[in-house]
Amino acid sequence: MKICPYCSQKIPTQETKCPSCGAVYWEPEQNKSKETVEIKESEEGRGCLSLFLVPLFLSIGVAAFLITAGFAINLMVHFESNQVKIIWIGSSLLVGFALYFLLSKIRKQKKKQRTEMSKR
Repeated sequence: MKICPYCSQKIPTQETKCPSCGAVYWEPEQNKSKETVEIKESEEGRGCLSLFLVPLFLSIGVAAFLITAGFAINLMVHFESNQVKIIWIGSSLLVGFALYFLLSKIRKQKKKQRTEMSKR
């Protein structure tokens, strides 16, 4: 006897469809493939472009947010001198660069730790 996975009714072994709901019976092991995916050594050690792009886009986003916030503050307060605007934009870009530098260092350190752990 088989049990229908949909309505939990008993199905005689010679039947392929459930008599109560009409669902086709299948064995749970029936559709498993025997193929295994192998990772090549050349692909395993290769670095990913996201190690560079994720911190870059994040730092550009932070710098863009700070620049936009500076312009919004400028609209509300209306600074008279252009020096304040230039200093704000420059500091925003410096914060973005510092964030990029920090994130790339952290990601490199994590990758190094992962490779050391996998070698053990």
